[in-house]
Amino acid sequence: MGLGAVQPLGAIKEGDREAALALVKAEIEGRSVRDWVGWAATVCAAFGAPTPTEIVRELERGGVEAIDSYRLFGWYIAAREAAVRGDAEQAFEALRTSLAYWSNPPMWFADIAAKDAMWGELSLRPEFAAAFAERRRRIGPMRGMLHYFPSF
Repeated sequence: MGLGAVQPLGAIKEGDREAALALVKAEIEGRSVRDWVGWAATVCAAFGAPTPTEIVRELERGGVEAIDSYRLFGWYIAAREAAVRGDAEQAFEALRTSLAYWSNPPMWFADIAAKDAMWGELSLRPEFAAAFAERRRRIGPMRGMLHYFPSF
């Protein structure tokens, strides 16, 4: 997520899909896919919106590493794109991989991703619920707004 950039958090909280998607698209065009893949994944998951074509192209061309240096959001986008194609095995494998990464706060993105409409019928499968349950189990009871900054 680009440092110093305008974040679409307000638009997400207000439920303003168009504003959030427009901001992501403008930032991808003005900066790069890698700079904004985190916010793109968050906005798309929050609103069940398709992944921007620029991100999908980069993912297809260079894999997760091409779109996300940390890989949490890259794996999530790979998961949701596999879900859209109906490739359940690849979708759930990529989802489990994405959910294995740390995020601050620890459940914020996972809670948004769990409601992502792009999963369609796959969200009703036990593998979907199990992936999020495993993350919650690993995080433990202190899942609220706990922030963890390993560099301090």
